[in-house]
Amino acid sequence: MRKIPPFYCLVEGDKTKIAGRDRNIVTQASAGFHGLTADKILNVDHSGVCKFDTKFGGYMLVLDRLKKIRAELFSTGVGAAANSQNIPGRPKVTAPGYPLASNTKFYEGSDLRAASQLVGRTEALQEIMSLLTIDGPPIPKMIALTGIGGIGKTELLLELALRYRNQRNVFFIRANDLESLEDAFLDIATSIGHDLLASRRSYQDLHAVWRGLEPPDRVRAFKAWLGDADNQPSLFIVDDLDGLRTDTAIKAALPREALVVLYSTRDPSIIGGLRRNCQEFRVPTMDTDEMATLMESILHQSGSTFSQATLSEEELESVAKVVDGNALAGCRAISYIVQVLAQTAETRPAQIFLDVFNGSDWKARKQFLHFKPRFGLSIMETFETSLQRLRRHQIAARRLVQLIAFLSSPDHSLDFRKFLSIERPWLLEFRASLPDYDVFATGLTGQGEYLAELENVSIGFRSIPNGPLQLHPLWTECIHQRAEHEGRVLWLRQILLVCFGSWTRDEAMDRINPFIQNCLQVAARFQIDLDELFQNATVRDWIKQRAERGGQASEQSAYSPVISQKPYPIRQTVLALRDSCAEASQIFHQVGAVDATEESYAEARARLLPLLRQLRQLENAHEDLHQDYTTAQLHLEIYDILISIAMLFERRNPLLGQQLRDRKWRYLHEFGDG
Repeated sequence: MRKIPPFYCLVEGDKTKIAGRDRNIVTQASAGFHGLTADKILNVDHSGVCKFDTKFGGYMLVLDRLKKIRAELFSTGVGAAANSQNIPGRPKVTAPGYPLASNTKFYEGSDLRAASQLVGRTEALQEIMSLLTIDGPPIPKMIALTGIGGIGKTELLLELALRYRNQRNVFFIRANDLESLEDAFLDIATSIGHDLLASRRSYQDLHAVWRGLEPPDRVRAFKAWLGDADNQPSLFIVDDLDGLRTDTAIKAALPREALVVLYSTRDPSIIGGLRRNCQEFRVPTMDTDEMATLMESILHQSGSTFSQATLSEEELESVAKVVDGNALAGCRAISYIVQVLAQTAETRPAQIFLDVFNGSDWKARKQFLHFKPRFGLSIMETFETSLQRLRRHQIAARRLVQLIAFLSSPDHSLDFRKFLSIERPWLLEFRASLPDYDVFATGLTGQGEYLAELENVSIGFRSIPNGPLQLHPLWTECIHQRAEHEGRVLWLRQILLVCFGSWTRDEAMDRINPFIQNCLQVAARFQIDLDELFQNATVRDWIKQRAERGGQASEQSAYSPVISQKPYPIRQTVLALRDSCAEASQIFHQVGAVDATEESYAEARARLLPLLRQLRQLENAHEDLHQDYTTAQLHLEIYDILISIAMLFERRNPLLGQQLRDRKWRYLHEFGDG
């Protein structure tokens, strides 16, 4: 054409499903004209690129371009427009597709945005951009954004891509396996086209060469192009790198030709494993003000007059505290309040949401965690994604994180390590009552590898290097919900039973009391009756007293109408006898049939009789055993141990067990627990 009229090129932004696979029918390069690269119409595939159901989205983009053409034609005249060879922000209309005009850069990848949608995060953005700054000659830079699922890593990547689109080439990749990764690379290579070959095949027919290249060769051409001096400042972005799962795919996603790389991951261990110089930026949780602002923006975007009229600033701040800085959870909370709770709430649906999280309606909390909008994952799905990415020790790590969830408080005031680090040589006595005995018996020293695995998928995080692994409050809630009622009862029962064992021995109660209270709070939040936790009346009454007295050290029970603040001297005598009985019990049960022969029966009887004699002497000499609750519990425990031993003698002495049970019953009846 002698005269070039004003024009714009548009192309579909979504892939079209063909034979079960998503494919680009028309690429940006092929939809261009006269050197002008086409702009994408978002959320439209090839079959619907010219069809619009609403006056939004693609329709507005087409209308905008038509208005611009009309303005150019009528403001300067057709002839003037035809001679306008330099339209700001676009390549020269007579130029080839590459190199682009100096003020135009490649901006390629799925889900890239034309306008900013980020709310807050000013400090985080500034810090990351300072890390990406290159003063002088280009040098390799690799930055990893780490953090738990839903914290906002992807949003930061998309915003950074948008901010750099006019300063450098930006390429954005998101994939979930090696095949989709190769497709993503191929899409970018196709968008640039034969110009990828220009620096290496300057004297050949680039169109013909490009048409003859197989997809893997085109991808290799793109990676080589990234290494050219002119393209080294390009920003190469990979979202959710650990979602690729395999080491091969993860390494393939980060071409060494790319000089400036930015990626997000839940797994911080990738950084060291890649053996490339990389800086980590841990994405922080949003503060309350940022979160409230984010949720307010979602309300305005929804266009709901109801939501804007009935959610106060104070309610927004309170909801922000519930989600504890997790951006995804904040978005889901507002959507849930507006779309679900407001359907039935006469007034203040946000207050209903707050009451649910501050109360015992665990079913309503579960419904919120599983709430899934039309686009995106639910909070529970986000958490389960992390669980599925555990690579090693999956069973052990999952059991450990369940225990930690019941030893953790929403305000992170509890350090589960203080519970696990207590030495409990007596724990073997409780083995039959502890289905997860090995988790408790391992203590803290053997859990390091499992804790590392949990940190590597960002289920837990450490605020300081030597600090405890902490769980986000919503992750804790997810774990409690996934355990179901039977699992919650089982974990609470085991923890409280271990605490009871420590209490009867006056062992580290200042460290154990907070965990007891935390378990009681969990039980209340899930409507678990304390009678359901323990059939044993002794332990059950002890737990109830803890609940009534808030975990204080001094307690009153049916055994102790008067409480002394000092331990009774007799307690040590009773404790020593209890330990002797426990040691004998362990020996007897290892032997098994102690009455198999006359010799074995005589030997076992000789060991048992002194214990029975000591118990009788103790009871005759001290009538105040019942005045101290701890001593009373030790006394009852002695009876339980001796009764279990007596069962081994049942064939030769069937009355012994019954006599011990009768004596225990009389003791309980006399002092108020019968």
